[in-house]
Amino acid sequence: MPAVGFICPDGTKIKFRDCLSACREGRRCLSLPTLRFISRQREWQGIPSVTQLLKGTRQAFLEITRPYFIDPKSRAYSLLGISTHGKLETPVDDVIWLSETPLTLNLGGGLFTCTLSGIPDVYDGIERTLYDYKTSGSYAVAQAINGEKREWVLQLNAYRLMIERLGYRVDRMVIQAIARDGNTWIAKKRGIDEAIVMIEMPRMDDNEVVSYFRKKAEALRKALDTGYAPPCSDEETWGGKRCEKYCDVADFCREMEKI
Repeated sequence: MPAVGFICPDGTKIKFRDCLSACREGRRCLSLPTLRFISRQREWQGIPSVTQLLKGTRQAFLEITRPYFIDPKSRAYSLLGISTHGKLETPVDDVIWLSETPLTLNLGGGLFTCTLSGIPDVYDGIERTLYDYKTSGSYAVAQAINGEKREWVLQLNAYRLMIERLGYRVDRMVIQAIARDGNTWIAKKRGIDEAIVMIEMPRMDDNEVVSYFRKKAEALRKALDTGYAPPCSDEETWGGKRCEKYCDVADFCREMEKI
């Protein structure tokens, strides 16, 4: 199930509907429209998404099956990214805006037939280029420039396959990244001297892409069938940093580890 409520500034958990109807503290931590927007959740429909499978299987499994709460202020950067996407949606000739167009990719047969879903950002038919917009810290941007951001490479290649299945030709895949801390000394130290960076993503072998997502989809299906998912890998947890501050289901994960 998706998130069911917010974590108030004092640590109290409150259901979305209760928060939106009236603030329990008498003064909202964020504006009502902002809270209402953050509270919108996508229900699990049984078809795994690209971004979902790029997470650790346990994290994806717990986000589907546990009633977790979120800190609304932790969504600040995602709100910035959504705002950026919205401002770039003006129609342009030969440019196909795909941010509201769910696409799918059949991952083949085997134990079960699996379909992968995804929502790419934009495809430029003149340049035959697939673009994806990212709003991230300079550390992640530097990783991508140095070829160390494998999840971004996998994500773009999965979207490429979806678009090519529609009959379009994709010659290039580009991440248009906004560094949140651009123009700071730490960003410049990491080699990021521009606020917006264009990063070419390498083309992966099609079978390698399908194999990766099929393996993750099968792992998620097994977790849903058995009620247990193995711990996320060190790479998936960003060396443990994701568990400390960026995972909404970390408490449920610790409970599962005790079983």
